[in-house]
Amino acid sequence: MLLIPELPRLLWHTRTHLPWQMRGMINSEYLVLLALAWLFPSWRMIALLVGELVIVGLEPVAALYNVPLPDTLRVIGNLTLLPAGRLALYGSLLILYGATCALLLRLSVGLRRRPFARPLAATLLILAILPLLADIAEGRFYEIHLSGHPSDLDRLLPYQASAMPVFQLAKDVVLANGSRNTGAPSPHPLPSTLSHAIDELPAGSSPDIVLVLTESWGLADDDRVNQAEYRPYLSPAITEHYHVEIGSTQFQGGTIAGEFRELCGQARGFDVLAEPADHLQTCWPAKLARAGYSTVAVHGFTSLMFNRQNWYSRFGFQNKVFLEDLSRKRLARCDGAFNGICDASVAGWIGDRLLAARGPGPTYVHWVTLNTHLPIAPLAGSASRQECAAADIDGETSLCSWFDKTLIVHHSVAGLATRPGLRPTVFVIVGDHAPPFMNADFRSRFSSTDVPYIILMPKSL
Repeated sequence: MLLIPELPRLLWHTRTHLPWQMRGMINSEYLVLLALAWLFPSWRMIALLVGELVIVGLEPVAALYNVPLPDTLRVIGNLTLLPAGRLALYGSLLILYGATCALLLRLSVGLRRRPFARPLAATLLILAILPLLADIAEGRFYEIHLSGHPSDLDRLLPYQASAMPVFQLAKDVVLANGSRNTGAPSPHPLPSTLSHAIDELPAGSSPDIVLVLTESWGLADDDRVNQAEYRPYLSPAITEHYHVEIGSTQFQGGTIAGEFRELCGQARGFDVLAEPADHLQTCWPAKLARAGYSTVAVHGFTSLMFNRQNWYSRFGFQNKVFLEDLSRKRLARCDGAFNGICDASVAGWIGDRLLAARGPGPTYVHWVTLNTHLPIAPLAGSASRQECAAADIDGETSLCSWFDKTLIVHHSVAGLATRPGLRPTVFVIVGDHAPPFMNADFRSRFSSTDVPYIILMPKSL
């Protein structure tokens, strides 16, 4: 009975060996519900206990993708957009997990009150209260509202004696709703590489601008990996026409947070999806549109994902192009975590769009890549393996597959930057977050706070 709440932690820790899977030594909420289940045994109480354990099981999934649990639950409906086979697998695993927990609880607690229920319930309540008192005495009673930053998860929560996932979830939801109800949330600045590039433009210049927010492009500890990814931008064809700036910037959260960081220079999560347009007028799409730019957002997956069709409009994007539009142009599709348009094909489409839009007014293109989203299928091509061998990761399948897909993006952008006939164009290529490998060893090889960026600034400016 007491070991049941350790089941999800044990499963995740066995698979990943990540420290934040084991945070909070004792689940006080579970013990309180368990005491009530002994006093008032019923299927309803067992259902509440299973619900608690499902939340416990979802916590590490949310942390794996650098997303706070409230945001994960807010967008969980997007899972229906996954490939049918993977969706069926995840659904089956969740049903199996819930049914297993329910069966174990039914055998442990039963459906009829037993003679020793009261003393056992009292003992369970004492066991629930003691770790809470220890956390309060040590000043660590859920005093920090998690932003989804992975270093917060790693650094703070493993040291808590008590685990209260539903309490933490409810507190985060209340705080998020409170900030929305009181108007625009207080800004939490986060460096925007796009802002940095625009600040470097000569006064009076109006070049085209292309932001490439590269899915899961993280800053590797092994600089051989980083240098291999930078290499496409260091060719003579690029350096002849561009000043190349290479650096790194901070990140917090997942892809949506990465978009908001670049567009608005703030650290925000999925709450931005409901932000009214008047709160977003200081973000770059709206500012560039007021400056005479044609603003375009393009993504190789469906507009239903994270409801981008709607919130892109509130940001000030005049044109929005998604899978539905690109498919009509017969662009190639690639399999992956999300079956959508190949990144290389999107790069070609952007080049065509910039050439077609040549005229007195400049264009801003906001592109969120797709194919590097984990999980990624193992590589089959020998040429790709040679690239991995040069970075000494050819023997590590998952890492090599991610590296190959990331290189495809960089080669495609480098090819786009050298297309003849383009107006002077600034390219800003930046990661959204570290690659969320489930393997602890692979994950630990990337910075948990910073992602790389490359700025191509035309020498003609």
